[in-house]
This record gives sequence, structure tokens and C-alpha cells, in this order.
Amino acid sequence: MSVYEQSVIGACLLEPGAFWRVCDRLSYEDFRDARHSVLWRAIEENLRAGRPADAVTLADWLEQAGVSEKAGGVRYVYELANSTPSAAGVEAYADIVARDAALRRLEAAGHAIAIAAKQGGVTPAVVVDEARRLLDGAMPMDARAVTTAKIAVVESFKALQARYELKDEIAGLTTGIPVLDDATNGLQGGRLYVLAARPSMGKSLVAGWIAAECGRQGRRCAIFSVEMTAQEWTDRWVASEGRIPSEHIVSPKKLDDGEWTRITSAMTTIQQWPVMIDDSPSQSVTTITARSTQMHAAAPLSLIVVDHLGLLDLTARKGETRASALGDATKAHKALAKRLNLPVLLLCQLNREADGREPTMADLRDSGRIEEDADGVFLLHRPGYYDHSKGEGYTKLIVGKLRGGKRDTLEIYLDLARMRVERCEREHIPVSAPAATGFRAMKAKRDWA
Repeated sequence: MSVYEQSVIGACLLEPGAFWRVCDRLSYEDFRDARHSVLWRAIEENLRAGRPADAVTLADWLEQAGVSEKAGGVRYVYELANSTPSAAGVEAYADIVARDAALRRLEAAGHAIAIAAKQGGVTPAVVVDEARRLLDGAMPMDARAVTTAKIAVVESFKALQARYELKDEIAGLTTGIPVLDDATNGLQGGRLYVLAARPSMGKSLVAGWIAAECGRQGRRCAIFSVEMTAQEWTDRWVASEGRIPSEHIVSPKKLDDGEWTRITSAMTTIQQWPVMIDDSPSQSVTTITARSTQMHAAAPLSLIVVDHLGLLDLTARKGETRASALGDATKAHKALAKRLNLPVLLLCQLNREADGREPTMADLRDSGRIEEDADGVFLLHRPGYYDHSKGEGYTKLIVGKLRGGKRDTLEIYLDLARMRVERCEREHIPVSAPAATGFRAMKAKRDWA
């Protein structure tokens, strides 16, 4: 018998306000004694219905509802009310009850995880997913995670003042693409950004450029790559930093003496970048979450890049469609961004219907949930891929969604030979391209790297 459970119930019987002070951190399931569980539900039902829940009224209500015996009887109700001196310590008592309940759930979760691990025919990833679900469910409700409007306003003003003091500087993580930085004010912590395109449009090139910019600033970045190896990422960076055609990196016989010198210099620079690449051939949301959390605990990360959503191992529950599994994956990446308070850049492919035309949000492959969970969605379209007369590198970076910002179409130039993202100059724009509007018409405020 828990004296703390008795004290919580007794306090609520003495003073209705006691219930409202602790109801956001307790549920009837948190009480180990079945009698207390019944009493908590009875108190909650009466108070939420606007009825009193003192000892006399509640005892009568329990009799009328036919659950008096399950609650310990009328005498027990009076005993609880009379044995509690005051409701002053109800918050402390409730915290102890919630803690003990969480420990019991953790113990039960441990047993369930052990049983799941011993079952035949299951992969470690499935067991880890189930373990994470069980452990998350075991954690107690935390009323302190709730922010009052008064506190939120103070924090909002501090953030506003910090942004004002930056003047023309970017508040978030700069991408190395000034027109995108102008549109987004930098990638913001706690946000999920989706970079989507058809194959060969330049998704990995743009993502690699943003990761490289993070490295140039000395900020830690983690790349989870199913599509490319760590060496392929590095070769691209050597080409871009050294301004060397990537085909010369693949076929070194084409390199001249000057290019060898630039390669050496580029490699020396890249070695200093705090960028980590996980190119494991099989990756899931669970492994990405676990590894990035470990990296962040060792030293704070500034950016996570995932290339790409369609190649992840998605654990679909029985009867679940692939679209639903993809939605769960994007939701998990959003949760990861919020938990670590950093931007997550998630690459994904567009539907085949987008071939040969400018893509829209409706072209996001397999799941409308991607659009719902993302804070920003960027779509790449390179008209020259389909019509060489329009120029290979001219690229539209379409801001299809931006929380706190506006939709727009930006123009960039992809130097496909040297794996660079450059400012779109007049000579890069096809004659048939429409006139620039909004951010597309802005000149970059900063020099390009």
C-alpha cells in the first residue's frame, strides 16, 4: 500500500483544486492499488462534469454507480479524507506516484523486450522499433514540458531581439546558397526540410553542397547515405573545392599538374571538416535516430542529412501501406529534429508524372504525409536535362512549402562538372524561361564560396 497514493487521493477529496494541480501528470493507470485507480477515475469524472468530489458526495456517487466495493467501500473513502492533513503537498506526492508508475512500466517493458528478442524470425531492427515504442510509452507525463504564454512571450522577444541584432546576417544555418538563405533566413533548428526531385536533377549535389558549407563553418554535420559511399561524397567535395572536373577525379590520367596541386589543397581543407558519413548499406529510421543521437551526445551536431527516404528500410506494421510507412518515417525525422533542436534535410524522389515538367507538391512520391510533416519542401527542376538547348546547369529551386515563409521559385546554377552550386547569371537563364519574380529577382547579398 502506497502512502503517497493515499495522500494524493486524500488531498483531492479535501480540495478540488488539488486535482487540477496534478491531473496533467497522473492517470488512473499510474496507481498501483486498484482501489486508488477507481477513486481517481471517480474524482475525475465528477469534477470534469462540474460536480463536487468531497468524501461525502463521492461515497454516495460510488454507491449509486455500483463501484463502491472496488473503491474500498465508504469507510475507506472517509479514512483517506480524514488521514490527510492538507492538500499542500499534493504535487510532491503526485511526482512520486508518477515516478513509481514509470519504473513499473520500464520493468514490464524490459521483460517484453527480452521476450521479443528471443522470438525466432525477427530482425534486430524490428526488436529495436518495438523497444523504442515500449520505452517511450513507459515515460511519465511531464507537466513541466508545457510552456505558459507568459514564458513563451518572453522567449519569443529574446529570439526576436537576437534576430534584429544580426542585422543582415542569417539567423539559421547558412546553406552556401544565398538565394535560399534569403528565402529561409537559414535552416532553423527543430525543423524538417525535404529536398525532392526526379533522379539526376541534382538532389545529392545540392545536399552535399549544404553539408560542405556546414563543414566550412566548422559545424558538425552527419550524413546518412544509402545511395552513395563515403568515398563518392568525398570525391564530389574534392571536385567542388578544387574546382576540378569530376571526371578527372574518376579518371586521374586526365589530371594536369595544376589540378594535382588543387586536389592536395582541397583534401587538406576537407580533412578539417567535422562532417561524418554513415554509408551503411542498410539503414532505417531507428538506426539513424540512434546513431545521430549518439553523435549529438558526444558533441552537438548542427545538421543531419538523409539520402534518401525511398531507400530506407521501412518497417511496415501488419496491414500498413508503404505510403503510411513513409509517413511514419517523415514523422520520426521531424521528431528527431525537434528532440536534437537542429535542422534535418531529408532527400526524397518525386513521382514519374513529374518527368519533363516543373514539379509540384502533389508529385511527392507515395505519401501526402511528407508534405504535412515537413516544415519546408524544396523541389528541384532542371529543364536542360530534358531539353539540352536550355542549358544543362540552369536549375529551378522551387520553395513549395516554408513554415513562416512564402512559396517561391528560386534560380540557381549547378556546375555539374565540378559539383558546385553557383549563382544563376543572366547567361545561364534559357531564353524561354519566364521573368524572375520575388526572391529569384534578388541579387545574393553574400559572395558565393
